Amino acid sequence: DLQQAFPDIKNSEASRISYNHWIINDGYKNYNVSKSLLPSLESIDDSIAASRGVNIVGYFESVNGVAEAARLYFKKSLSSSIATTLFSIPTAAHSQLTSEEILDYSRYYAESPAFSKNIFFVNSDEINNVKSHFPDLFKDKYNAAVWWWEFDDYFDFPDAFNCVDEVIVFTDFVARAIRKTAPENIKVTKMTYPFMKNWELTVSRSDIRKSIGISDADYMFLYVFDLFSGFDRKNPLALIDAFHTTSKTYSNARLVIKIGHTEHFADEYKSIQDRINKLSLKEKIIVLTESLPRNLYMSLMDGADAYISLHRSEGLGLSMLEAMYLGKPVIATSYGGNLEFMNEDNSLLVEHDIVELERDFGPYKKGWLWAEPDILNASKHMIRLIFDSEFSDDLASKGQNDVMNQFDRTTHVNELYDFVSS
Repeated sequence: DLQQAFPDIKNSEASRISYNHWIINDGYKNYNVSKSLLPSLESIDDSIAASRGVNIVGYFESVNGVAEAARLYFKKSLSSSIATTLFSIPTAAHSQLTSEEILDYSRYYAESPAFSKNIFFVNSDEINNVKSHFPDLFKDKYNAAVWWWEFDDYFDFPDAFNCVDEVIVFTDFVARAIRKTAPENIKVTKMTYPFMKNWELTVSRSDIRKSIGISDADYMFLYVFDLFSGFDRKNPLALIDAFHTTSKTYSNARLVIKIGHTEHFADEYKSIQDRINKLSLKEKIIVLTESLPRNLYMSLMDGADAYISLHRSEGLGLSMLEAMYLGKPVIATSYGGNLEFMNEDNSLLVEHDIVELERDFGPYKKGWLWAEPDILNASKHMIRLIFDSEFSDDLASKGQNDVMNQFDRTTHVNELYDFVSS
């Protein structure tokens, strides 16, 4: 492995610099090297080192999809010979990691960017604000930013391009919108989402189900979403309606909805509770609102029999990807960035119509187009998974194999090398 990562360490100064950064930052732990034997960072030529690394900037201590992408990108980059430093942007808007989880990243924090290239995991609607608060992060650097977006025909933040030299996206769905709007001098690069296993299942499937009132005889569907990501876009009421139809066919069907940041969205949370009560589903739908540590969250995911998302649009759909990696059959709207890894062979895709937004909300404008999933088609898929275990197991296996092959280490490392070298 070391020979592959550092093939020319004897003759290449750059290769030696990369090796020194790797062994100092992480490698000594893997190979039980005494710290007294480690090279000094001061011994590394700064001008060469600056060209062989990358500064990763993001909300490393927050619990949200953009922050998780930054953490995954960094973790996966540790397996390369490219040196990295981290700069964490403080925010009080989202829930925070536990102090123990933060330690995995805080020891890599830098007071200022060490290398000539930055990758900001900061969305287009926030990048100007970050630049105004931390201008020195951007100064005299090549600045790339990872952006998410949920519409492939519209992009509403043209001023954001003034902050960056390059935009990185993880799906063709997002790339289409950015490329339509980006000025000619802005490079738009599609990379593979840096997915990897970064958790341990700390609670057994049986115990996690028991803790939320799900028996072994119940069939548990799971949906996870954050209200900061958009109530209408995430579309939980459609899921409740689809489950209502399903539960009439199978009385032991259960739906668990894990919702983030309900404390900031009282009206939206109330509408979910009202729909559950209206359909007399209080005994069959369990709503969880507590922020969970990563290991416990993934243990909850592992406790499900199937995962379902009736979103109207998605930039990627990380929870669907996580479920497939765990070997769960996944049902989802056949629209959005989730089609980057979902297809008719490895998942159950829900039919949809393309409809206009009926009102403005957040950055989304009335008249824009997105999907309206077919509730009856979704329920049909749910019922099939419940009653056809052979089909369900085969589908889950295909999905798991596909995502394990698609999101491999080699692709990420090659893309990181290309970025640093370009």
